[in-house]
Amino acid sequence: MAKTIVIVGAGATSGFSLAREFGSQGFNVGLIARKQENLDKSVAALASAGVKSVKTRLADVTKASELNDALNGLRAEFGSIDVLEYSPALGFQNYRATADVTAENARYSFDVLVAGAITAVHNVLPDMLARYACPPGRRFAVYLRRRGVESYSVPR
Repeated sequence: MAKTIVIVGAGATSGFSLAREFGSQGFNVGLIARKQENLDKSVAALASAGVKSVKTRLADVTKASELNDALNGLRAEFGSIDVLEYSPALGFQNYRATADVTAENARYSFDVLVAGAITAVHNVLPDMLARYACPPGRRFAVYLRRRGVESYSVPR
């Protein structure tokens, strides 16, 4: 059974590059985005790159129920989610000078970048931990970095 990567915030950025790379190595690719147009473009580009197994879901990451439904739907279609990549874009209109940031205008950024990520991790982590057993009392984390991959066994 092929492994599955799910890209949350699928668009033409680093998420697309990862989808193409993992897909070319035989992974199923699940794409989640807010706009159907972005998903359609990504599916077409992945198909032209030879990626064969791609499924999509629409979701707004600021709405936990939509994000959970999308992740659950992809898990049901593919059987599992093995890799989660979370990179929704805020859009330049949401960036502000430090002195202009308030709790009110930072709320959307927090919901997209932090709360959405927490929702996604809470959705996929229990299955991942069950499948990829770590030594007792330890957990496993993988960090993708610009110059490679680092993995750590971390205390609970």
